[in-house]
Amino acid sequence: MKENIHITDHAKIRMSQRGIRLNELIFCLEVGEPIHRTGAVFYVLTDRNLSKMQPFNSTLDMKKLRGLTAII
Repeated sequence: MKENIHITDHAKIRMSQRGIRLNELIFCLEVGEPIHRTGAVFYVLTDRNLSKMQPFNSTLDMKKLRGLTAII
């Protein structure tokens, strides 16, 4: 599913404003908890998601990613 990510211009601007890199967004989409609301899917990185992934990924700042939400 995540192989063909299309990032809108709006999303690129928001990512830049918030200092979110592409690899962090992809991580959020792969690991985040999907929540279906209002016709969209929200991928949220929770403490539970991050604590499971910490031993496997040392290149990302898990504290920075806490609460990261991607709306699809």
